[in-house]
Amino acid sequence: MNYPAKFSACLFLLTLTACSVEKNFEAKKSEIIVSGDERIKMLRTKNIEIIEKELASANKNTLFITDITDVLLEPKSQLFKTPNEALLNRFLNDFISKGCGQNKLEREKVFSIVVQQPVEPVDENFVRIIRELQERNVKVLALTNGLIGSFGYIDSMEDFSIQQLNDLGYHLENSWSELKSITLTLESGKQILFKNGVIFVSKLTSKASKGECLLAFLEHIRIQPKKIIFVDDKRKNLESVAEIARKIGARFVGIEYTGALEKKNDPISDKHAQLQLSILEKEHKLLSDDEIESMLR
Repeated sequence: MNYPAKFSACLFLLTLTACSVEKNFEAKKSEIIVSGDERIKMLRTKNIEIIEKELASANKNTLFITDITDVLLEPKSQLFKTPNEALLNRFLNDFISKGCGQNKLEREKVFSIVVQQPVEPVDENFVRIIRELQERNVKVLALTNGLIGSFGYIDSMEDFSIQQLNDLGYHLENSWSELKSITLTLESGKQILFKNGVIFVSKLTSKASKGECLLAFLEHIRIQPKKIIFVDDKRKNLESVAEIARKIGARFVGIEYTGALEKKNDPISDKHAQLQLSILEKEHKLLSDDEIESMLR
């Protein structure tokens, strides 16, 4: 992997399994986005109840797709949660340029420690919702901009990400027990990986959209859903999959989920962020928020 000398917070958060959030909206309630196509429905919401309502009529002809980071899970540490991206970005550029960012191997080791930090569901109801969908024979698939292969102290990013999901109660592999690991090469020459119910689209090696990758997967396994419901925190990802739904003649519901972005989190200070990142760089440890606050008292 070739990284620039200076990292942004976007790339740092990408190592948590997906890239950073686009913070260009301030809606405080659910909103229907007019698409101009009666077969395409786009929503924006922070409420899990709205998502559950859209899934109520899902059946064996429906494909439910979800992003991972900031949809199914998020970091426990306040500094790495999406609402604190601005604070992280402020310290991160200086942290990377002066410290571990000068050495690629050292940088990856430190970042891999961040990847291994504890995570939690954005909304615990998602675990139940996915389980109930699977019990109704609805196919559930994750489509994520997650890293693949070895990274720092982690031998396999895809296996680590799948284990993270399993530990929280997400078992997407139950929808695809008949499929083994699949590596696909797109027309552009870029590769994507399907494993245990997750399609990994590494943005560090691929310029392909989530829609392109989904289409390659569907064509490979030869299924054509009549309806696709996709939950992601990025509008552009929803739009790319909506185009694929049009292409294959499927109805589409795209839900821009803002639960992680709009969640109220405990504030952290500049001193907290600085100390947490400093210890991470020097000692290769990511202390919990409680441990940092105890040291600052």
